[in-house]
Amino acid sequence: MIARRIIGCTVIFSTVLIRALVLEFYIDSPDIINYLWMGILFLVPVAFLLSVIVFLILGLLKKIKLAEQTFDFLCSVAGWALGGVGIASLIVIAISAYYNSPQGPFSIIFLDGPLSAGVGTVVGFVMWLLRLRDTEVNKKFKLSSPGSLTE
Repeated sequence: MIARRIIGCTVIFSTVLIRALVLEFYIDSPDIINYLWMGILFLVPVAFLLSVIVFLILGLLKKIKLAEQTFDFLCSVAGWALGGVGIASLIVIAISAYYNSPQGPFSIIFLDGPLSAGVGTVVGFVMWLLRLRDTEVNKKFKLSSPGSLTE
């Protein structure tokens, strides 16, 4: 469980760091930045909408119980999205302090905040699916505690 959280934070951290360092300083074409900016702005609603659609499809196919899983799903998706914004804020503040740039808040609002929230939404959805799978495996094998099988 902790390894999954570390991997999720690493994915968000890497995405924001790549956008902040590589694309900001080493790409000379403004067209690429403009296209990426529009994609970043639409990442959050598209990622959330797709995760809700998959959640509802799983519920309609009777793979999950919607009433039991709705709160866990929303907490996972929203929590990871907010965690992504927090990670992006720390990265942008550190980079702004290093380069003595006053444009850090604008980067958080317009570029790194939406990017990290979108990636956090996807990570939260994947974490919820993994938790759901673990719950089903535990029910199938009737695991009373981690690592022990009961019959």
